[in-house]
Amino acid sequence: MEIRDLQVFTSLAQHLHFARAARQCNLSPSALTRSIQKIERELDRELFLRDRRSVTLTPAGKLFIDYAERSLSEWERCRSQLNNRDETVRGELSIYSSVTAVYSILAKILTPFRHRFPEITIKLSTGDAADAQNRLLDRKAGCAIAVCPATLPQGLSFIHLITTPLICIAPMGNPAIPRFGRDGLIDWTETPMILSDRGELRDTLNGWFRQRSISPNIFAQVSGNEAIIAMVSLGFGIGVVPELVLQQSPMRDSVKTIATPPFKPYSVGILYPTKQETDPVIAAFHEIAREVYL
Repeated sequence: MEIRDLQVFTSLAQHLHFARAARQCNLSPSALTRSIQKIERELDRELFLRDRRSVTLTPAGKLFIDYAERSLSEWERCRSQLNNRDETVRGELSIYSSVTAVYSILAKILTPFRHRFPEITIKLSTGDAADAQNRLLDRKAGCAIAVCPATLPQGLSFIHLITTPLICIAPMGNPAIPRFGRDGLIDWTETPMILSDRGELRDTLNGWFRQRSISPNIFAQVSGNEAIIAMVSLGFGIGVVPELVLQQSPMRDSVKTIATPPFKPYSVGILYPTKQETDPVIAAFHEIAREVYL
């Protein structure tokens, strides 16, 4: 079994799509299929279940992926030590991040990272911050810029970079929002709210309301903090977002900050698979991030 075969296998395990994996590996779909079949013959086990609509890992495939990733990580480390006396690190760094985190956090890391490690190829994917954990657990990214989960899933580690408070925002042009009770505090049962549909922020708010036996007046549930700011700026309700996100939003002048409950500030940093900690590429990224922020 060759290193190239392991690379092909891990690519297909990541994408679960023959055409996309073939493009990433610069192979034809038939060549990729032959490489997978070669491994399956050597192991005498089927690694993928295939039909016209989907590709999934078999139990044997899920077991083999751990071996393949460890082997490739060791190979990269050994190759770096043997062939690069100048300690040049080569490879691909796959990062998942929200668009906001790209501007506010990654931008300060990637420039010095690229300068010091020019042989590392950067693959950046952006999307909803709530998807970060699943992207890592599904092996679709090597690390992510994300909020530290209240409970770290098994197999993931976290490096703190910055802290950002949670703030409550309301539309600038709608004096009827928020609505206040006789005590002068926000009436959460009458004031329409824009909430994230999932993720750490939704869990935080659900816990806060549950502890106080409050049933919030939910006007809309959206994906991503940027969408919360957009809906609030249009006058549909109030929302809670990390201050870091609001600072980067082009709609920040269309909303105002209002009295915010004492939510615990968020720790934002690098979320990554624990077993990748010794990978030279991940280690290089951690090194630059620590120099910039710590």
